[in-house]
Amino acid sequence: MKTGFRRKLDKLGRVTIPKEYREYFEMKKGEMVAIIEVKEGVLIFNPEKIQGKE
Repeated sequence: MKTGFRRKLDKLGRVTIPKEYREYFEMKKGEMVAIIEVKEGVLIFNPEKIQGKE
């Protein structure tokens, strides 16, 4: 897997998570993600998988 991507925000402020990341982290359409602020920027993750509720 690549170690990073650069993406532009669209006109509504959205960004697409690259397919490689969605596949690697098993992110599926319609799943909830959490977005939290960290020192370096933002962290996006699936809270259900972090808690072990797969």
